[in-house]
Amino acid sequence: MANVFKVSEEDGRNADLRENEELRGEKYGINKDVSRFHSTCRPKSNIVFLKSHKTASSTVQNILMRYGLANNLTFALPKRENFLNWPKFFHKSSVLQEHLHGNQEHLHGNQERLLGNREHLHGNQERLHGNKEHLHGNQERLHGNQEHLHGNQDRRHGNHTAYNILCHHTRFHYDNIRDLMPDDSVYVTIVRNPVDMFESIFTYRRLDKKYHISQPNSLKVFLDSPSDFVKKYGRTEHSQNPLLYDLGYDSDQLTSSQTIQSAIDRIGQIFSVVMVADYFEESLILLKHVLCWSLDDVTFFKVNVRSDKSVRHVTADMAGKIRQWNKADAMLFEHFNRTLWAKLSKLPFNWRQEVQLLKERNQRLKDACLKSDDASNTEIREQKFRVWEPEGVSVRGFLLRDSARENRTCVNMAKPPKPFTYELQDRERLRLGTGQLHDRERAGQLQYRERERLRLGTAAGQGKGGT
Repeated sequence: MANVFKVSEEDGRNADLRENEELRGEKYGINKDVSRFHSTCRPKSNIVFLKSHKTASSTVQNILMRYGLANNLTFALPKRENFLNWPKFFHKSSVLQEHLHGNQEHLHGNQERLLGNREHLHGNQERLHGNKEHLHGNQERLHGNQEHLHGNQDRRHGNHTAYNILCHHTRFHYDNIRDLMPDDSVYVTIVRNPVDMFESIFTYRRLDKKYHISQPNSLKVFLDSPSDFVKKYGRTEHSQNPLLYDLGYDSDQLTSSQTIQSAIDRIGQIFSVVMVADYFEESLILLKHVLCWSLDDVTFFKVNVRSDKSVRHVTADMAGKIRQWNKADAMLFEHFNRTLWAKLSKLPFNWRQEVQLLKERNQRLKDACLKSDDASNTEIREQKFRVWEPEGVSVRGFLLRDSARENRTCVNMAKPPKPFTYELQDRERLRLGTGQLHDRERAGQLQYRERERLRLGTAAGQGKGGT
């Protein structure tokens, strides 16, 4: 059954590539990558992307999900919603497929109990000849149950799934991730200027409510005495150095420049590519080179971007206080901003030309696919294109042109993180032959969809959002 599904996936992918030939650049004069003239490497498909918060990571995730879907790769998906155990450290028990394999083990346990019942029935059969026919009937029913369990077992791929891509929010734990992902996985993450990132996190995560700040400029009020607010109301995952929190470090571990630098050095040893959101296209060209992908593989629309009215003004004084309060994140950003340019300078091709080609390709896709890149949820008819918005925050959504609504490239580039994730989860359940959602998973999905329905008619609710 798995092979049949795989063939149909492959056929669909080939049809998709034919369907999107023009959009993907084959009909453009810029279709050849500069780097392809200098490389004979093979594309890499085993990737761990540590998805940090408010760093353009949802756009990177969209690129990875599109690539994995087009190439029939297997994702390590959250068993519910779109978080892999975050804000706790990553653990494989939070992965959908591992959860489903756990259900399979439960079925094995039922099978063993049925076999025990069978032996018990044989004993009764020898002692109670008068009930022989009745026991034979029970035995046949038990054989039927046993065959049913074997059938369920055969529809799964043993007790383990071979994963290719991990790209959902989690808190980095190297050993736990290595226990799940292939040894040759390429580790990737992304950082951002801490001033812009912290302003975004403060707004998205509603830290004004956490710290009971009712004044109009709540970010400024917080920055005037952040230690006092944390001491009074407690620390959150994102109240200080949120980047390094996602990377597995607590602020109380980062008490000196030396300990911060040690953490940065360790991160540099593990991650082959640390992208910089402030230089997104340049970072993608580096990523493309390391993964040996094509230019079309890294095209993008900016996903999960706030509208201008939801962005707070940050003065020079506030910016200085943000950098001081988030000293560890500031050092992290400065380090990997330097390494980005150092790595780009060593590429064996004209990377600046590729950046320009990528921008041109993105613009062509935008012109071909989108009617608007600043649509509100009230304008977006289809659920799969509606964006998640925390309370008081407006997020830009996409309206597709009528001519692009059946084009998979356009459709997948415009999908927000949650609907795209749910589609991949449903695809994986079908691949494993499980059919129905687990009750708790179904409840989580229904709660999300109900929140979305209510939000579209009223105000947005709070919760864990996008990045």
